[in-house]
Amino acid sequence: MGSFIIIPVSYCPSNLATSISLSFHSISNIILKKENCHASLLRNRTYDRLNIHLGKRLCSLPYMPQLASIPTFMPRDSFIQYLDDYVLKFHISPRHCRFVKSAFYDESLKMWRIENKNTLAMENVVYTSKFLVVATDVSESFIPDLPGMDSFKKEIVHSVNYKSGERYKGKEVLLIGCGNSAIEIAYALSIYEAHPSTVVRSPKGPFHLKATWGRSPLLDGVTVLKIHARDTILQVLSEVSYLNNTKVLFKNGLEKEFGVMVFAIGYKSSANKWLNSSPAHWKGENSLYYSGFSRSRITGLPMDAKPTANNIKMVISGRKDNQN
Repeated sequence: MGSFIIIPVSYCPSNLATSISLSFHSISNIILKKENCHASLLRNRTYDRLNIHLGKRLCSLPYMPQLASIPTFMPRDSFIQYLDDYVLKFHISPRHCRFVKSAFYDESLKMWRIENKNTLAMENVVYTSKFLVVATDVSESFIPDLPGMDSFKKEIVHSVNYKSGERYKGKEVLLIGCGNSAIEIAYALSIYEAHPSTVVRSPKGPFHLKATWGRSPLLDGVTVLKIHARDTILQVLSEVSYLNNTKVLFKNGLEKEFGVMVFAIGYKSSANKWLNSSPAHWKGENSLYYSGFSRSRITGLPMDAKPTANNIKMVISGRKDNQN
């Protein structure tokens, strides 16, 4: 099909940023999305009172800053509206309901071969492209296999399926995680008179977490004030040792019964299921690029998208590539 760019994606801001950065250089590109809409993670798989935990200045995509009228810490719906406006302004038209089955470099053609399924028409489609940009990272919820989990008789849910604390009124809820989502969910549970507890696996603080994993707990000021106002809404427990029936045994010897466990520990990438490569760098071999995989997450999107587009433009123009 030529030398245009194929962008298999799941994480919406990443693919939008990359697509527009390419279009800025007049480079044609196609976005393939498994879901039937953009921003599907935010629209369909987040809890009701989610706020974006970074200031709006750090959440702007290339060539379109956030409006001055938007709160510093945006509610979910405000960020979705920003993404909707971004799509309309730049006339982005992802190809939805396209499930990428595999992507590999065809040595005989010197091109990438991307096999995907149109789940609306129920037909397989093959694209070939000189360049491939993998603009996806977080896509699948992650629940670790804790000892005795098969015997636990109560509800186990990932935060992706948690919407509101209303259904857990009066219940003892164990939150696995101590980051943004866990703390916000704990506060929401307390409003509905549930009894949240959280597990802290490491005594090390947020700066160690940031340096090691590229993540740190960030809560907007309003949420912090509300948590302080309710004082002891969250019980902090040690690491889980074993699950048994309706009880959880902790490594400090404590044993407690819970009505539900909520895993608020994030997502994992699914790219390795269809791509025979790992993102060790923003640029791989054979004109393969990664965008959105950096530890800085959304704040790093312009830093991923623009160098990717600039490098591809340089290659197309026939200039020497010195950025491997």
